[in-house]
Amino acid sequence: MVLGIVFVLAFPITLNQFIFDNNSGKSNDPPAEESYNSNSDQSDRDKDKLLWGVDSASQTDEDLYQCVKSNFGDPEVWGRYLADKEGVSEGLDCDETVYLHDKDVKVPVIYNHFTVATGYDNGAEEAEQAIDYAVELGVPEGVALFRDIEPNSPVNFRVGNMH
Repeated sequence: MVLGIVFVLAFPITLNQFIFDNNSGKSNDPPAEESYNSNSDQSDRDKDKLLWGVDSASQTDEDLYQCVKSNFGDPEVWGRYLADKEGVSEGLDCDETVYLHDKDVKVPVIYNHFTVATGYDNGAEEAEQAIDYAVELGVPEGVALFRDIEPNSPVNFRVGNMH
């Protein structure tokens, strides 16, 4: 069985609010100002907390999940790609999202469908395509979309992609 490549990721706790889940009924409003000052020790611990997980190009099933869990421990996040990209990645689907959420695993949604990472306008067009894929999948509005891009990509593309 092909398990795919699994990468170890560490996400700052601040990204937790952006990760694809049902938000457990919690408000998206920032805490009141007094709560920032009421427990500074807790705030200091939270900003240093890391979330451990994987980034998988393969569809997540019980075998892959158990392989990761047995070899590396319980993942807190499991990055998955929007839509299929032939020869590269299998796209996330709703059943997979439910499976991971049932295991209390957050699912960062990653877009990797561009081929030319140049120019502001191209970056903006790719951002719109990522949004279209997310809407088609049923990702809730307000959830951050991540993009898989290499560090040597031109700055104008990156800025356009944040459009």
